[in-house]
Amino acid sequence: LVIAMLGKDVRLIIVDLDNTLWGGVLGEEGMEGLQLGGDYPGNAFKALQAELLEHQKRGVALGVASKNDEDLALKAISEMPDMLIRGKNIQVHGINWEPKWKNIDRMAAELNLGLSSVMFIDDNPVERESVKRNLPDVKILPLTDDPAQYVSILRSSPYLQPVKITDEDLGRLKDFSVSKERNALKTKAVSLDDYYYSLGISLNLNEIRANNSSRAAQLCQKTNHFNTTARRYDQKQLYALKQAGHEVLVINYADKFSLPENIGLLVIKYHDKTEAIIDLFL
Repeated sequence: LVIAMLGKDVRLIIVDLDNTLWGGVLGEEGMEGLQLGGDYPGNAFKALQAELLEHQKRGVALGVASKNDEDLALKAISEMPDMLIRGKNIQVHGINWEPKWKNIDRMAAELNLGLSSVMFIDDNPVERESVKRNLPDVKILPLTDDPAQYVSILRSSPYLQPVKITDEDLGRLKDFSVSKERNALKTKAVSLDDYYYSLGISLNLNEIRANNSSRAAQLCQKTNHFNTTARRYDQKQLYALKQAGHEVLVINYADKFSLPENIGLLVIKYHDKTEAIIDLFL
């Protein structure tokens, strides 16, 4: 719970394919030789896919890092009858013969996520060690040799335990998709000003209330870098500030690619009706 409150939980799970999402090696055995569903060990790999999709329902993105032929791997993902994770569930992938840590670094940047928000799942201890050495901030799930334990190991990770799920968490997967559209627009823009203008940005300041107070408290706990004073108010304390006559304003953002989202917080304290102090701006 402390990890989640500090904003150090996982927002992107990047998973291997061979002997992780399915049993067997695609390049050697073909789709017909892979183990997925049915009896053990195929049922264990299918159970892991189901568990990953449960995390996706609360806004955790899914990525794939695999040393495979890309066309063949994507074909297997889309056509294997017992696959639960399909192409539509994968926000980003790196399927090639590059070192996996390089693909992970690229995929995190593509989704505008810090590496500390990424978890890597791979059955191969050599691959896990390579990522650990090159990207020490990435969380590594310590799998065993028995796929029957994969789900329990994933469930026991302290980096996947949310305190409370907000509307912004649930909308995060769409944000990942539209960020790609924004980046494409940015590359075409003549200047940064033209890019921002073309987004059609709308900002609104709303008083704290029932439909945004959970998000306001979450922002207080999780936002570090873009935070003027880093005061960690909880939901009750924010309402107390409002009742004491101060202003607690939730900053709402929207553009032509995304629906309105609460992305910031402004707390203004008044003293003797003559002075206004920005107590917190994030």
